[in-house]
Formats: sequence, C-alpha cells, structure tokens
Amino acid sequence: MLALAIQAATPVPAPESDIVVIGRKARNWRGTFQASSKGVSRECKTKRSTGDLEIDAIGCQATVACYTESHPKMAETKSRKEANARMNALMQAEMLPCMNRAYEPLVAALAASRRGAGVNK
Repeated sequence: MLALAIQAATPVPAPESDIVVIGRKARNWRGTFQASSKGVSRECKTKRSTGDLEIDAIGCQATVACYTESHPKMAETKSRKEANARMNALMQAEMLPCMNRAYEPLVAALAASRRGAGVNK
C-alpha cells in the first residue's frame, strides 16, 4: 500500500524532459566503428555505455549513417598516412556535425516511443 502511494505521488516528467535526458545520455556514449575498405558496415561497438541499450543503439545508428555518408571522400586516399590524416579532418569537419544532427530525430523517436509505452528509464 505504501509503495503505491509513493509511486502515485511521484510526478511524471514532461515529454520535453524525456528528450533532454535521453539526449544528454546519448552524448555521453562512446563507441568504435569498423568498416571494410568498400565502406560496408562491419561492426559498431559501445565502449562507454549510457546504461541504456536503446540509447547506446542511437550512438551506433548515428555513427553508421554518418560514416556511410562520408566514406566516399575517405576512399579517395592512397596511402595509410594520407588516409589517417583525411579521416581525422573529415571526422572534425563532417562526421561529428553529422552525428550531432542525426541524434535529434533518433532521440525524439525514442522519447516518443517510451511515452507511448509509458516507459520512464
């Protein structure tokens, strides 16, 4: 009985706060991504989890989408040294901004899904 009273008295967060919380957690995610020389996705692994598998998946989704978009420019390089330098430049100039843009709809979709299912994580 007491547990029910405490649960009922706990305020339900506004939808915007769900988006803020998910977004904040998503930005703390860290992972690695490997692809073949043809740009085909091989593997995305979480290195630092948010503690929420659905939010971790957002990090991989954004990484894969943005790598796929930038891969043709990376494939133009000949030497390994040139490839590493180009990758670092593209990461700063294109991939990170792309990932920041990619997070917004993914975070909003997860928040909406959780609101619809009544889930608060």
